[in-house]
Amino acid sequence: MATIFLPFDLNRDFLHTPSYKKRLEKDLDKISASLDKSKRTIELLQRSVYSTALKLESQFKKLRIEAAQELEKDLERIDYLVKSEDTQIK
Repeated sequence: MATIFLPFDLNRDFLHTPSYKKRLEKDLDKISASLDKSKRTIELLQRSVYSTALKLESQFKKLRIEAAQELEKDLERIDYLVKSEDTQIK
């Protein structure tokens, strides 16, 4: 696969030497290890983002419930004020 980036006029006999094959294997092992590390990092980041999303969703739900309760209390206060003003006018 890596040979596709080599120029066409290059003598490709060196590709079959043992030292080249060992170097290529080492390079591939390094790349593989790097990819595994990157994959693990991404998996951990995904877990962190998912966990944070769940926490935020829970907090949002809690705040929404609190806001609804506060609105209900405000409506009761407004209703009380309007009724008390009506009784004073009469």
